[in-house]
Amino acid sequence: GGHSQVELVLMERICAILENSWGRNDLGSILSTLHAEDSRVIPLLGSVDALRALIARHPHRVAMSKDPVYGAEVANLLVTNSVWQQQKRAQAQQEEMQRQRQEQQRQQEQQQMQAAQQAAAARAQAEAEAEAEERERAKASEQKSKSNEQVTITDAPWYYADPQGNIQGPFGGLEMRQWLEAGYFKGDLPISQNPNGQFRALSALFPEPSLAFQPSPSQPSEDDKAKAAAVAAAAEQEEKEKAEAAAR
Repeated sequence: GGHSQVELVLMERICAILENSWGRNDLGSILSTLHAEDSRVIPLLGSVDALRALIARHPHRVAMSKDPVYGAEVANLLVTNSVWQQQKRAQAQQEEMQRQRQEQQRQQEQQQMQAAQQAAAARAQAEAEAEAEERERAKASEQKSKSNEQVTITDAPWYYADPQGNIQGPFGGLEMRQWLEAGYFKGDLPISQNPNGQFRALSALFPEPSLAFQPSPSQPSEDDKAKAAAVAAAAEQEEKEKAEAAAR
């Protein structure tokens, strides 16, 4: 991996020399052939020691041994240049495939993370919406119960609790109004129309002081409504009969 381009070219030339000499040759012969082929090699590989050091850095391509007869150092070719190129291509392909796999995995992880973030955001939004709805419901039911709490006020009787907690009364509405206008009653005065019932602060029962102790506007009863409807129906019938008589 970390060899320079020049070094790889030199190894290719050494392997080519070995291929042409049945796969083995002594270092001296290899060196002189390299120098004869290309004089630019001389400053790069000036000695057998430099050649030996170069070959030692590529043990998977060329192996060193001693000639048993002459004792000379011999280089033995392990992998031809064409096989070496094939191996390099295969390795490059493998590395590329691995890179693609890693990239694919990275994209998948990114998609999963985005999906998880979107799901979390959607959950948070749904929870927030549900909370808001719940608040609205609670508010509506509170308002409803408040409106249901509205007390029907009659003109009399009225009772109030004095500062000692004693119940005073009964009094008429007019009397209570006069005392309020005269400044005897404060907003926190507990008042009720039932001496045994719930006492509420004057300002809670009458937020508008000018309407204090006024009877609630009376709602027509079911009987009154029925009577009014009967009268209207009778009048309509009479009109109809008159019209028919006129037509005759």
